Amino acid sequence: MVFNNFKKSFTYFLILAGLVSFTGCTQTISIDGFDKDAWNLDKNGCEGTRDKLSFVVFSNKQKLFDTNQRAIKKLLGSPNKTQLYSRNQQFFVYYISNGSQCNAEEENEGATLNIRFGALNKVNEVFIIE
Repeated sequence: MVFNNFKKSFTYFLILAGLVSFTGCTQTISIDGFDKDAWNLDKNGCEGTRDKLSFVVFSNKQKLFDTNQRAIKKLLGSPNKTQLYSRNQQFFVYYISNGSQCNAEEENEGATLNIRFGALNKVNEVFIIE
């Protein structure tokens, strides 16, 4: 009988601990003037919308630091490219202007917004490559 009470209490504890840890890891980023829907409609930066919105994101890059990949994906959607780098670093690359990703006749890819994650899955750098 004592074992059954312990088992029941332990089960409740595990459920509660799981819920607390799950909700504790959820991060949300809010940037004034950023239109998430417009950003996502311009998938490869071909329409020019991302070019304008990238400056809103870049000027608020401090809000991105120390957030995880899930929070970035919630804000910007899935990246156009993901690059793995040494020491478990990862880059999310988002096209922000017209280039070869839009038109095969273009020689170079368009500009990109790049977000680097360190080994602990936290943003530690945000930059634009023209």
